[in-house]
This record gives sequence, C-alpha cells and structure tokens, in this order.
Amino acid sequence: MNVQIEKLLALQEQDLKIRAMKTRLETIPIETGKITAQIEADKANFAAQKEILMAEELEIKKVEASIKEKDEQIRKLQSQSSMIRKNDEYRSLMNEIEGIRKQIGDFETQQLVLMDKISENKSKIKDLEARLKAKEKQADEEIKDMHDIEAKINAEISRLKSEREKLSPGIDRIALKLYERLLAKGTGIPVAEVKDSICSNCHLKLTPHTANQARKDLIVQCDNCSHIIYFQ
Repeated sequence: MNVQIEKLLALQEQDLKIRAMKTRLETIPIETGKITAQIEADKANFAAQKEILMAEELEIKKVEASIKEKDEQIRKLQSQSSMIRKNDEYRSLMNEIEGIRKQIGDFETQQLVLMDKISENKSKIKDLEARLKAKEKQADEEIKDMHDIEAKINAEISRLKSEREKLSPGIDRIALKLYERLLAKGTGIPVAEVKDSICSNCHLKLTPHTANQARKDLIVQCDNCSHIIYFQ
C-alpha cells in the first residue's frame, strides 16, 4: 500500500474519532434541553393546579359571604315579624324568609361541592409537588451526568488532536490538502477502501481506468464522490 495512503489512514482514524465525539457533543444540549423542557412543563402544570385551587378557595369564600348575608337578612326579617299584626303580611314575610332559607340551602350545597373539590385538589397538589421534587432531583442528576460526559469528551478530543498533530508531518502537502478538504465536508470517509471495484464511501462502481490507477498505489479519487480511494 502507498505510504502516503497509510499515513492518511492513520490520520483519518483519529479524525473520524474526533468527528464522532463532536457529533456526540452536539446532542448533549438537545438532551439537556429536553430534560429542562419537561421539568418546566411539570412546573407549569403544578402552577396551573395551584391556580385552580386558589380560584376554588376564593369561590368558597364568596359562597360563605353569601350565606352570612342571607342569614343576616333572615335575622332582620324575623325581628320585624313581631311588629306585624296582619296575617297576610305575616305570611308574606314567612314566605320571604323561606325563600331566603332555600337560597341558603343552595349555597350550602355549592359550599359542600367546593369543599370536596378543594380537598381533592389539595391532595392532588401534594402528590404533584412530591413528584415534581423527585423529577427535579433526577433531572439535576441527569444534567450533571451530561456535563460530566461533555467534559470527558472534550478532554478526549484534546488528546486525539494532540496525537493527530504527530501524524500529519511527512504526508504529501497536496494529498493532505485534498484529504482535509474532503474531511471538512463533515460526511463520508475521506479515504475509502475499494472492494470489488466499488467505492466504500459512495457505494458506486469505479471505471476500470480509475480502479487500475488505484491498484498501482497512486493517490486516486473516486469517479463519483471524488474521495481518495485505495485497495487493501
């Protein structure tokens, strides 16, 4: 095998490792973003439930105030009843009191329904709060793990880059420039093996001339993808 190809393959081995690690690094912010977004969604749900509870507690206070107001109306009407002498006026007053008592009964029914809702929502909020705290703790641990992974990957990339610097000297300047241009594309294999006259980068068949040139251990490019090709 061409010595230049051997050197390029050694360089490529390091570069592909670096590329894979950089690709992994790109996924870390996405993964941490998903974790954070889920926690924010859970927090928003928790806040919404608390707002519902506050609205119900405000509503029950209004109902209680209405009951108190109606009780006061009955008390005033009852105090007036002792001064009424006519039967029809007395019956009218009693009917009015009875109507107010019915209103109080309706308010009390509403009050009981709200009390059940409040009790249910308090229990729900307590459960949501416990689960949210557990999720926040887990999320913090997962994000910390992500940051640890990120630090390790960066350290490994630095190590690989340091090793890479030792590999480029001795490579033909033109061949190295071509290789680095192909590497900069960010996809595919800059130096691809030929198997059965097929380029392992683009998976297309080479022309007989190109295949023969590659067999002579020359620096040859694929007819289709222009990547450097070689025979093992």
